[in-house]
Amino acid sequence: MLQTPHAIPYQGSKRSVANLILGFAGQKYDRFLDVFAGSGSMTIAAASRNVAKKYIINDFNTPLAELHRNIIELPKQISAEYKNIWEGQIDESEDYYNKIRFEFNNDKSPSKLLYLLARCVKSSVRYNNLGEFNQSHDKRRLGTNPKTMTHNIQSISDILKSKTCVSSVDYREVISSSNSSDLIYLDPPYQNTGKNGGFRYSHDINHPQLYNTISELITKNQNVILSYDGMTGNRSHGFFDFTKLGMRKILIDMGKSSQATLLKRSENSFESLYLSPSLVNQNNNNMIKENYQRQDDAKQYLLAF
Repeated sequence: MLQTPHAIPYQGSKRSVANLILGFAGQKYDRFLDVFAGSGSMTIAAASRNVAKKYIINDFNTPLAELHRNIIELPKQISAEYKNIWEGQIDESEDYYNKIRFEFNNDKSPSKLLYLLARCVKSSVRYNNLGEFNQSHDKRRLGTNPKTMTHNIQSISDILKSKTCVSSVDYREVISSSNSSDLIYLDPPYQNTGKNGGFRYSHDINHPQLYNTISELITKNQNVILSYDGMTGNRSHGFFDFTKLGMRKILIDMGKSSQATLLKRSENSFESLYLSPSLVNQNNNNMIKENYQRQDDAKQYLLAF
């Protein structure tokens, strides 16, 4: 299996299943649009596989988008800044993390955000109602070693530089200029997260609006891959059935749920993956099964068609 570098630890990252998901991409595209980018793992994997000529990384979380921009355009600078912050914790008390968190909430420094993501509990990003990063530090580890981080950052920059655009706008703005030569990947905050889920990301999303937006994309015969909700243990998440839009649904075993683990439960998480009709037509049912089976060493299982 193709291994790709990663620099940004992020709960919900698709790094472990990125190659599996991209196995359903079909043809080569003009652009790969990662509109809820998060850690950027899907874009990094797509560029490593040469899925498209150009790539767009977008996340409404502006400091996170700036971190991506720094990794791609200023790898040596962001690596040096991270190293300086990381080494500062060695001789400091546990208040050091809280100090960096306080400073980040005031100056939105990309390198400070990278340190917080590398050091926080379960890489589980949380913000309060004021939009401040408020996750606590993991006392069991110090975060990614600077040497490893520098290597990963440089590798990502080498993969993405000169062919990647980074933005921090509403997802609808990103896809407004898309066409049938693009591949759109959407991994939005799920319905069991946000304000009503007991925690929140940097923003919430209007899910009915998202459904309507994807419906419009399918009407225009756009190429769409959607990661959206699923189930944890015996509990299903989500209220929208995208198969009604003609999308093909696949369930992926994501392994132990990190959120359930935080709540002291041992449960596997299954994520729903939806393919637009245009992608299904490119692959056809047999090819979809074959694409999945070729990824079998990833220990992921196709549960439903």
